[in-house]
Amino acid sequence: MSELRLSYPACRLAENTEFTPQDVQLIQHSVFAKGLEGSDAVATLLALEHCRAEKCVEWDEYFIRTLADYLVNHMAPAGSMTRAKADWLRRVLSRGGLIAGRNEVEALVRIMEMTGAQSHYLAAFALSQVW
Repeated sequence: MSELRLSYPACRLAENTEFTPQDVQLIQHSVFAKGLEGSDAVATLLALEHCRAEKCVEWDEYFIRTLADYLVNHMAPAGSMTRAKADWLRRVLSRGGLIAGRNEVEALVRIMEMTGAQSHYLAAFALSQVW
């Protein structure tokens, strides 16, 4: 079993009691300066989302925008939603089939908006979260 190890400054930020707008800028410019680059970066983004810190509004928007942009525009095949991408998203966002946080649900909705007609791969998953 592998363990996620956060690099600096992500490790410091994950230990904070709150994320400020300045912290979000630090994350954006230091931790993810080139955007999300692969599953390790997504794991780091999700670890920061799941840490116990209180989050500012800027974090919420950054998290949703960054995750949605990565999945739709950077994960192959770029610009489209496939069953494989939808399955991957289900695995990373949910535990036991349920999404625990509001930001993850908001990211799911944003992804569905961005993929339009191709969002049918995610429709049942999204409805199960509401149910």
